[in-house]
Amino acid sequence: LTSTSRYHPVRTICANPAGARTCGGFLTCTGTPSAGAFNITGGSGETYTITLPSSTTVTSGGNTMTVDTFTSTPSGTGTLTGGAETLNVGATLQVGIGQATGSYTGTYSVTVNYT
Repeated sequence: LTSTSRYHPVRTICANPAGARTCGGFLTCTGTPSAGAFNITGGSGETYTITLPSSTTVTSGGNTMTVDTFTSTPSGTGTLTGGAETLNVGATLQVGIGQATGSYTGTYSVTVNYT
């Protein structure tokens, strides 16, 4: 039997909802990271729930990477102060060994339901 468990085939880059980035082993991160930001508006004091995606795919030509482990601030629920709030979203980018360089793009959906 040959075990390959000590050689994980995926490296990660994590961006938290504040925009701070953690660059996983064997990766070099450049540029200025930023979190996704969404403006939520409604009546002051209204509460809402947040639903984030489980994962999405970003592409560059025929190359893909998975984005998962979405997090947000606020997390799960929120209350509008003065009728508005900013929802910040972070996630983890799964970078494969030998991943092709390029400009990767994709989309994801965030759902806000007033309660």
